[in-house]
Amino acid sequence: MSKIDNAHDRPGLARIVIGVALLLLAMGLLSDLYLGLPVSHGAKSVLPWLGGILGLGSLCLLGEGAADWVHARDKVTDPLWRRVLHLITLLALWGAGSFLIWLLLKVVI
Repeated sequence: MSKIDNAHDRPGLARIVIGVALLLLAMGLLSDLYLGLPVSHGAKSVLPWLGGILGLGSLCLLGEGAADWVHARDKVTDPLWRRVLHLITLLALWGAGSFLIWLLLKVVI
C-alpha cells in the first residue's frame, strides 16, 4: 500500500479534529457570555480572541470532566473523612480552574 491509500483509510480524523475545535469554540463562547464577555471585549485582535475562547472552552471542558470524576467516586456510604477529601479535591479543582481562567483573561486582555 502506498501512503496515499493510507490517507484515505482515516477520513474521519479531520472530522474529529474539526468537531473538537468547534466544541471548544462553542463552550468558550458560552463561558465568555456567562462571564460578561471579558474575552470578546478585551481582545486586541482576532488571534488572541480565538486563543482565549479556545482556552476558556478547554478549561470548562476539563472542569466538567474533573467534577464528574470526583462526583463518581463520592458515595453516601463512604466514611466522613473520605467525603471531606472528595469535597476538598473538588474545591481545589475549582480554585485551580478559577486561577487558570483569571490568568487566561489577564493574558488576553
